[in-house]
Amino acid sequence: MKIDVITPIFHIDLDIFKKCIDSWYEQIPIKKLIIGLGKKNPELESLLSEYENVYVIDQYMHKTLGYCMMELISAIDGDFFVYLHGDVELTENWFERMWERRVLGILESQKNSKTFGDVAITQAKKNRAYSGAQLIYKPALETLNWSDDFMYCAEDLVIQNVITNLGYTYKKVPIFHNHYIQENKRTQDKETLLDWQWRALIKYAYPSEKLAVSIVSIIDYSEKMWEKKVDWEPFANETNSFWIPLLRKRFAQLQKAERLRRR
Repeated sequence: MKIDVITPIFHIDLDIFKKCIDSWYEQIPIKKLIIGLGKKNPELESLLSEYENVYVIDQYMHKTLGYCMMELISAIDGDFFVYLHGDVELTENWFERMWERRVLGILESQKNSKTFGDVAITQAKKNRAYSGAQLIYKPALETLNWSDDFMYCAEDLVIQNVITNLGYTYKKVPIFHNHYIQENKRTQDKETLLDWQWRALIKYAYPSEKLAVSIVSIIDYSEKMWEKKVDWEPFANETNSFWIPLLRKRFAQLQKAERLRRR
């Protein structure tokens, strides 16, 4: 049995990536390794040519991971696939252990704290999705239709929200991978990034208390940081009006708490 692997890449450290991709071929029976290349990188393409069954998709024109993910998923054969970040090194028997525990949904392994520090320990205690190394049941994602640039640094949250609302499973397991810290190079400025994040959550996710807290926090931070009103309600009314009652309640609670603090 062989399985497809998808990996979107924009910024990458070649030394780290060489260590990671070697581990993929050692641990996974790869049918196709489908790489979404976000910008020209002759050195990376030269390295990829040394491996078998690599398919590179030109994604230079895409601004965010949303478009990239949709395109990569459409290129997959079979019901299951592996989704890896380019800075993930797999541990011994990673795929065998994941496959034994596979679910109709997403099975997520966890970051090794030795390479990711205390952040990994904190994330492991949360039920929040953190993409990096996942075994995914493709039919669970068939309703995804990301048609704009909003899906930036929010794809894992939205995917978890959508599949669980559709009755599929999202599960973390005590199987670990090494996730290397690389220099954070965003493709957008922080104001744009945060604007896209709250829009993505409203447009593509089902309303939930947990995500409502995230949306309100993002908007509140943005308004205070850039000293201008974020007019979220017309956007919600146009794209996913089911969010409006919950967000109104959350903003009212926030305003009440701020009034109490000022007393």
